[in-house]
Amino acid sequence: MIEALTRPRWPWIPVTLGVYSALIAVLPDAWRLALFAPLALSAIAWWILIGPPDRWLLAFLCAAALLPPLPIALGDSGPHPSIVLAALGLLAGLIRLRDWRVPVSGLAAR
Repeated sequence: MIEALTRPRWPWIPVTLGVYSALIAVLPDAWRLALFAPLALSAIAWWILIGPPDRWLLAFLCAAALLPPLPIALGDSGPHPSIVLAALGLLAGLIRLRDWRVPVSGLAAR
């Protein structure tokens, strides 16, 4: 009868968010960080993908300048977190592939 009073189709979404929030509140600090990191990373990825096409570049340059390499023994210094942001930039470019335009001018013709 009234659409606002109908049951939600996906009750597992609020239940999952509630359990996740409760776990973050109850667990010790090291586990809190381990649970909070995927949530923060997915929020940053969403922010990059829904924004303007050059938003990934700002995040990439900030990460390249401010974050240290990861303490993993791969190569001389380990992988850098900015590689993930470069991959997100590639994904953002592929998502907006139809919006790409090649300018037709005298300089572009040469």
